[in-house]
Parts: sequence; structure tokens; C-alpha cells
Amino acid sequence: MGTHAGTYLLGVDGGGTRCRFALADSSGRVIARHEAGAANIATDFEAAAAGISAGLRALWAGAGMRADGFGSAVCYLGLAGANLDGVGERLKARLPFRICGVGDDRLTTMVGALGGADGGLASVGTGSFLCRQADGVLRSLGGWGFVAGDQASGAWLGQQALRCAVLAHDGLAPEGPLARALFGRLGGIQGLASFSLGAKPHEFAALAPEILAAADAGDAAAVGLLRDGADYICRGLAVLGHRPGERLCLLGGLGEPYRRWLPEAMATGLVAPGGSALDGALTLAGRLAKVPVVNGGRP
Repeated sequence: MGTHAGTYLLGVDGGGTRCRFALADSSGRVIARHEAGAANIATDFEAAAAGISAGLRALWAGAGMRADGFGSAVCYLGLAGANLDGVGERLKARLPFRICGVGDDRLTTMVGALGGADGGLASVGTGSFLCRQADGVLRSLGGWGFVAGDQASGAWLGQQALRCAVLAHDGLAPEGPLARALFGRLGGIQGLASFSLGAKPHEFAALAPEILAAADAGDAAAVGLLRDGADYICRGLAVLGHRPGERLCLLGGLGEPYRRWLPEAMATGLVAPGGSALDGALTLAGRLAKVPVVNGGRP
């Protein structure tokens, strides 16, 4: 594979809670990083596009690079919501790069975590998706957004927890530690209802620590939600052809917490990811530029 000496690589990993940026030189060595807020281009395209553009320029300037060279860098963006038709191309038209790729975060996550190796992954953060790679073929499911999907995710858990709390308030379920914690945090049933009407996915996901703590305390509703989430992960991976004991990575802010809720046969295949979705984005930028990159420039 040929290389282009002097080419700078920009990688972006954008999700429903935060967006990470990295700049690498032509050897694949990371020379600058930056982090900003949510960047789901399907949920709020204008805000996400503006935030991504600002983040890229802040990354470039923070590395002390000349402004007139910005558009010559090769960029790859792996973004939540980019799997919807036309959204990625719309974003590319807003960016100044001559060579630029935009895809959803499933590919960057898989490339970062497993490289070319076979195996599966469950990415469970604000949103969720599942992937499996076998014989060079990548299959995935999920990632269709908070309203239509994202089962097991932080946003899904938060929404379901509010529904459990409402049932407890209405006398249709016991009021346990989870309902009490949510009422205390949100200001009772009135505050909970008001919050639910305008909350964004990342705000629902911010309730996940209460859910995890309540499950540790034995709250039946919280335990039930985490078991339901784990069941979704297992069923989804099975649809993709994953077999118990096969290599599996758990990623995202809730990936590790789900470990204890997975069946033992599946847990035996768990491995640490080789790299992050941001590493995957840099690797894909390197492929566009014909520059070999491994794990974001790390040995």
C-alpha cells in the first residue's frame, strides 16, 4: 500500500453524549486530542454539525497547525445516526476536506476493538448496537435511535426506569429503592413527568447510575431492567451468529456493568478491546489516505 508523506489524519467518534477527536501524523502517531459534547447527527443535525466542525478546528488549532492546511487533512467520522440515508453525505458537504469519510459508529467501533479478527461486540452507552465479524464480513443490528430502538442502552434504561417509577406511584407496583431515588432526584411525580416530556437521550442515560445502584441494592424493578437488557444483547448476538464462548467485547459506558448479567457461557468469551472507536476512525482515515495505522498509533 502506498503512503502519502506529510498527510495528517483526523478521526472523530461521535455519540449521543460526547464527541472525541484525534489528530495523527502520517506515521499514525496521535499528536492531539479533543473532546466535546453530543454529536448524534440524526437527533439534531444542525447542532451536531456545528459542534463537529468547531471540534475539528479546535483540535487542529490546539496542535499548533497552520490554518491553511486544515482542508488538506484526511478525515473519517464515525457518528451515531449516520446510518440513516443521506445524513452522512449531508454532513460531508458541510466539511472542508478533500478526502473525507462518514459512517455510523458501528464500523469504527468494530475496527477499533477487533481490527481484522473474528468476534462480536456489544456497544452499550447512551444508545446501543451489536456487531459480529466473521471471515471478513461485518453484520450488525440495532443503532436505530432512542425512539425506535436502542434497547439495553442508558437512554432505554432511563426511560424504562421512569415508567417503573410511575407504576409504583400509581400503586401498580411496589415502590423500591429505584423509584424513591428517581422521585428524590427529579422532584416527585410532577418533576418526573415534566422531565420526561423534554429530556434528550443523554439525559435519560444520566439516570443509569441510580438504576445500577438500585440493582445492587436488590430492587426488583432495576434488576428486571438489567436482565431485560442483557437478554436483548444475548438474543441480538445470536441472530448475528455469535456462539457462546466466541470472542466478545463489551463497550460503552454500560458495557462492563452488563457483564454480571450475561450468562456464564457467553461471559467466557469476553476479551478486552484492542482499541477504541476513535482508534477505528483513525485507522479508516488512514485507509482513505493509504497510510497504515494500528490502534491510533499505539504500539
